[in-house]
Amino acid sequence: MTGKLIIERSSPGLSLQDGGREGVLALGLSRGGAMDRPALAEAAALFAQRATPALEMAVAGGAFRAVGGAVRIALTGAEMVADINGKRIPWWALHVLQDGDVLNIGAALGSVYGYLSVAGGFEADLVYGSASARVDWGIGRKLGDGDTLSPVAACDLSPRCLTRPVDRKLHGPVRILAGPQTRLFSDDSRTSFFDASYRHSGRGNRVGIALGDGPELIAPGQLSLVSDVVVPGDIQAVGSGAPYVLLADCQTTGGYPRIGTVISADLVRVAQMAPGAEIQFLQVSREEALSARKAIEAELAALSDGIQPLIRDPRDAAELLTHNLISGAVAGDEGDH
Repeated sequence: MTGKLIIERSSPGLSLQDGGREGVLALGLSRGGAMDRPALAEAAALFAQRATPALEMAVAGGAFRAVGGAVRIALTGAEMVADINGKRIPWWALHVLQDGDVLNIGAALGSVYGYLSVAGGFEADLVYGSASARVDWGIGRKLGDGDTLSPVAACDLSPRCLTRPVDRKLHGPVRILAGPQTRLFSDDSRTSFFDASYRHSGRGNRVGIALGDGPELIAPGQLSLVSDVVVPGDIQAVGSGAPYVLLADCQTTGGYPRIGTVISADLVRVAQMAPGAEIQFLQVSREEALSARKAIEAELAALSDGIQPLIRDPRDAAELLTHNLISGAVAGDEGDH
């Protein structure tokens, strides 16, 4: 029988997220969805299923008890400290929680958003075709102590792991595309922006992050622009001159000028930046952006090719003689041949 998960201890940033809402910008709704969409693909590969709603955990997770039967869980996205009943377990892997087991998920290690997934996804109401919570707009809610998470499907898979999870670290500049407002900034301002190193200021959420420790980004007449469509990845220059990178839950329209847009292949790297992390930008062509998108799509499609059984270390078996380690190796009547 498939069990459920009870949240015994929660962190502040728990919510259900999937791939987001398509085609709702005209209604004033942003796409939203998981901040790290490749994490959903990682879980889908581990469960051999399509991407489904997962529990998004910002900065830290909490404690989750399996009740009513075994629950198979996948841990993906930003690596976090995790254990089952006090025994450390690896990230980017599928694990089995037996009835009564407690999964503890602590702090993220150098990134921000980790994900807890189950077979078939978690049961959730759909709003405009998506289970993604947008709490500030009254869609879904944050999850907390005592809430129950119910898997949609049963599963009997053995523990397994990803040998090549998605690389979420910043290795070199983040690539951006020029947009219709790029030329509002002077040549000197654009040169300063691309030559500079900024840092995650520590101010940010699912809407966007503020960058600091770099030159101000100011365009003449920027406070009198007519609002138009904005999308995740847009880099806005607010009135103070601080650049903001917009993320999954950004507004649908805005009047601040944008110097460019982070390409889709690099957006997860920005979303997973920890406070204090350094970031630089590089302008690329549309052809380069499309090539990068094809490369990440190929990487995600190949995730299942790198799945291996999660082998238990015999040193972790407290009662080694109770484990059947050689069943099927010999029948016992082979003789001397």
